[in-house]
Amino acid sequence: MTTPELRNRLIDLRSRIRRARFDADTDTLDVLTAELDRVLDIYNQQRKANGTRT
Repeated sequence: MTTPELRNRLIDLRSRIRRARFDADTDTLDVLTAELDRVLDIYNQQRKANGTRT
């Protein structure tokens, strides 16, 4: 994923997590949290590969 794609994905996940919290939808929160972890792992791997400090 490119940096803009990662940014857009994080923005999307943030809004979906907020909605799931508002709706008290714990199943959806679990799925979204796992997806957030995956996206953050990709982001950190890219920063590490580029030699950028985290």
